[in-house]
Amino acid sequence: MNVGTTNLSVTMIGHAGLLIEAPGIGLLTDPWLGGRIFDNSWELALPALPLADFVDRVTHVWISHEHPDHLHWPSLRAIVAARGPAIALLFQEHPSRAVIDQLGRLGFGAAIELRPGCWHRFGPAALRSLPAGRIDCGLAVRIGDDVIVNLNDAKLSPSRLRGLRRAIGRPRLIAAQFSIAGWQPPEADRPATKVLDRTIAAWRALAPAEVLLFASHARFCHPDNAWLNRHALPADRAVDRFAAATGVTPFCLSPGERWSAAIGAITPHAATRYAAAATPPALSPPDPLCDAEALCAAADAHAATIARVPWWHRRRVPKLVVALRDLACVIAIDLRAGRAGFDPAPACVHLEMTGAMLLFACTRRWGFDTLDVAGRYRVLAGTKDHPALRLLSDHGAGRFSDRLGKGLVSPRLWRRLWARRADLLAVARKIRRDRAAFDRAIAAPPVGHQASTGDEALQRIDRE
Repeated sequence: MNVGTTNLSVTMIGHAGLLIEAPGIGLLTDPWLGGRIFDNSWELALPALPLADFVDRVTHVWISHEHPDHLHWPSLRAIVAARGPAIALLFQEHPSRAVIDQLGRLGFGAAIELRPGCWHRFGPAALRSLPAGRIDCGLAVRIGDDVIVNLNDAKLSPSRLRGLRRAIGRPRLIAAQFSIAGWQPPEADRPATKVLDRTIAAWRALAPAEVLLFASHARFCHPDNAWLNRHALPADRAVDRFAAATGVTPFCLSPGERWSAAIGAITPHAATRYAAAATPPALSPPDPLCDAEALCAAADAHAATIARVPWWHRRRVPKLVVALRDLACVIAIDLRAGRAGFDPAPACVHLEMTGAMLLFACTRRWGFDTLDVAGRYRVLAGTKDHPALRLLSDHGAGRFSDRLGKGLVSPRLWRRLWARRADLLAVARKIRRDRAAFDRAIAAPPVGHQASTGDEALQRIDRE
């Protein structure tokens, strides 16, 4: 193992929370210190390191994106209460200012946006923002001769990763996901490996000296999504699969454990501790019943906001029809018309969920963007990539301006697109593939899977 040239260390806080330290800086990333998130859908696999054990060493907090396992408002408020004015908060520059404006009101000493494509100096560290997708973002941290790349949830194309390698050199450490973070097809009979395979591809492109598997140390804890735990890839199996594919053994850290640039992972057996802790979670209580009329009004109000999106984005979006199993009714969301309402006799029902889950999605700005992550629904027809869900997620993530044309001339938007230019072709291809798969699934459901009509969906609800 090469000896590091800086007094650099990384301490695991929990899930995606890391404390990257060197003399003169303590950079805390994505702190989620406890509590259930995504409307009681996720919990930490192991308790996070207590705030009192490390808060005095924090000088900066970096938030990758607004999903609550990364941007956890109660944890940030606890940090502010402890010593917020002494800490600067960092966030990616995004076309929408919604997140940075809210973060700026928390009480940190400063709330700073990181423009993509350039290095930002904070004491001995230089930081480079790596935006990806609608909201995700990675971070490159250079301290002395060493570079740490925190990929967390960011999906960077192989060409983008190769360009990053040319820009930053060979990283000393990359930290990336290894398991699922949302809904999976229920017919799958084994743990999903596509996230780990993406991390293996990143290793091949960046050729780091070491690999930390993190940001997947959570479990599904609601009665409507606990079945997803059987699709999650355990940390010890992720380590073995990575080593078999690459010849390099990655490592995990449990909360409080540390990696040092001088000697590597000080306690390298955390993967087995996560596996030993993988007992079935205590499930959250079932969703309370909500008022069907109030829910329909909330869905209609949310659909009306989509009418502000340019018409060419809405013109080919079919209705999204949702069966609410606890309310025994069906709601159709028509984004082309900008309205939603009860549908007593739908020709086809796409999704099934509880009324409380749909209400959560309709009354939170990022509700539809986190619907897939919560995983608390069933696909009855088509695929999970319904065009209406994509548009609702895009709108919640601030992709569209309320004023036609305003967003198209925003320098913030063009800087993000330029930073992601190597990804855009891959993204366009994926959107086309997803739409084609959805259309095929609607036209001809796979053998053993029959698309549900409204009557069939309601009959199943009655049986259950």
